[in-house]
Amino acid sequence: MSREDGCDRAERKSNRDKNNALAVFLYEKFKKKFPTPEAALNYLYRRLHSVILICRNCGATLPEDTAIRRVPCPKCDRFSWVTSNTFLAHMKKPVAWLAAI
Repeated sequence: MSREDGCDRAERKSNRDKNNALAVFLYEKFKKKFPTPEAALNYLYRRLHSVILICRNCGATLPEDTAIRRVPCPKCDRFSWVTSNTFLAHMKKPVAWLAAI
């Protein structure tokens, strides 16, 4: 083993430690922003507002700040599943999906 190999190993270990520290920092920041599944659902709903927050029955706009998947329509009083026909349809853990996204 040459001396250069030892320096490369030390540099790689240093870079790995920095990346791990950054990942932990970003994860803690993520957990503060989305402490509950409801917070993650609200964020996802707001981001996908134009796609999923429209009543499937009458076309009325649904309320934005809802942390539930089944929302009553203010116009026709029927329930809409806001995640139906989206990639979020069978999502069980919204925080994990948001972290993956």
